[in-house]
Amino acid sequence: MMKSLFLCFRRGLHSRLGIKMAIAAALLYLIYSQNILFVHVIHHFSPEYLGKDSGSLYEERMSKLRPFLPVREKIGYVSDAGLEFFLRAQYALAPVILTPSPDGLWIVANYSRPSARPQKIKGKAYTVIKEYDDGLSLLNAAE
Repeated sequence: MMKSLFLCFRRGLHSRLGIKMAIAAALLYLIYSQNILFVHVIHHFSPEYLGKDSGSLYEERMSKLRPFLPVREKIGYVSDAGLEFFLRAQYALAPVILTPSPDGLWIVANYSRPSARPQKIKGKAYTVIKEYDDGLSLLNAAE
């Protein structure tokens, strides 16, 4: 019984009507699933959360450093967080180019709290140019 049903379906796909029916079924499924997603998004949308997602808040936090950053130099980046936060910082500070190491004259230090920032980075002393209470600071390597 199952084998005959499979053969019927297989023969039906070889005909033009069978192909059209398969395409129509796929399109109906796509329209239905998109409609469910759209209704879900509209139902759960709230304008009070615009600009309050973690990405927007992080971008706003990093934008405090923008006026103090040299545009034409590569800037080092140090943090007690992972690679994700380096990539977020690079996105927020673009077109400035960050390097994930403390090499260079300028360094963006992004720590969870100000007291977590070490006094020396790779044995080098530095001058704090700008420091914020949230652990973000701009450093200049002392010569």
